Amino acid sequence: MTINTQAILFGILAGAASALLAGSVLTQTSLAVILFLLSAFPLMVAGLSFGPAAALIGAGVAGLAVAVLVSAPAAMVMLLTTALPAALATVLISLARPADEIGGQAGDTVWYPLADTIFYASLVIAGGFVILGAYAGYGMEFATEFARTMEEQFKVVNPEFVPSAEFAPSLAAFIYRAVPLIQPALLTLALMGSLYLALAVVRPSGRFARPKDDWPLALRMPRAGLLAFGFSLAVSFLPGPVGLTATAFCGALGAAFAAAGLANIHNRLRGKPGRGFVLGLAYLALFLFLPVLFLFVFIGLFDTTRAAPVTKGQPPKTLH
Repeated sequence: MTINTQAILFGILAGAASALLAGSVLTQTSLAVILFLLSAFPLMVAGLSFGPAAALIGAGVAGLAVAVLVSAPAAMVMLLTTALPAALATVLISLARPADEIGGQAGDTVWYPLADTIFYASLVIAGGFVILGAYAGYGMEFATEFARTMEEQFKVVNPEFVPSAEFAPSLAAFIYRAVPLIQPALLTLALMGSLYLALAVVRPSGRFARPKDDWPLALRMPRAGLLAFGFSLAVSFLPGPVGLTATAFCGALGAAFAAAGLANIHNRLRGKPGRGFVLGLAYLALFLFLPVLFLFVFIGLFDTTRAAPVTKGQPPKTLH
């Protein structure tokens, strides 16, 4: 891993940009949430353009900036759920080795599989969420307080709203189980989106030697992911911290498998008449009926034959 002046400079700039995006969540608007989810993007662009060291430097700068400008807990959230997974994904996606070391053609170069990059980044996201939950003391008390806050907001929006005695406890029970599932899933999807955009932005510059990944074909989770998801799903039914921990991993891995299922459909519909209509219908159904997501997870579970891009001959030298 090369650390030079460019890596340091652009890492610092990327870290500052990432901190600004993450800090925008304090405005508590819908746009701020989107900006926070995109806070990994500058780190990835810097890492792909000037070497993985730039992403790691940027992650450190972003965490420090958020700690100084907002708070140390906010910096922990940003680092564990966004910055460090983004830096890891940048490091992994940049790895390459001679193809003949794994039985390929001598002189060719094979790159680290896209799916494995997503798999390990999702594990880091889930692990970060678990650490944050333990630090914050996440439990039914937190969920109950959050449910009561939501109940009061409902009353403000609609003064005629009269909740039943079971409303807050039922909502608290739902929040208690749903938050560890949904948030890691959302963060994993956001990381994949940022990686896709960063690769698309950097590739035309010629600074990144990795060939273009065929996402519909390459995004198939590794078999290790299948085992990890199955184990997490089984353990998630246990009560207490153990079940919540498994739920977080189940959410992150489930999002990755859902994306793999969507990629599988994209690939199978290539060259077929009405492809755009069918894909549009699939995404519309996913948007309107969230349970459809489980169908894509199911599809993703049954195909783990992923591909890795190969550079014929020696890869061209990048600028980092």
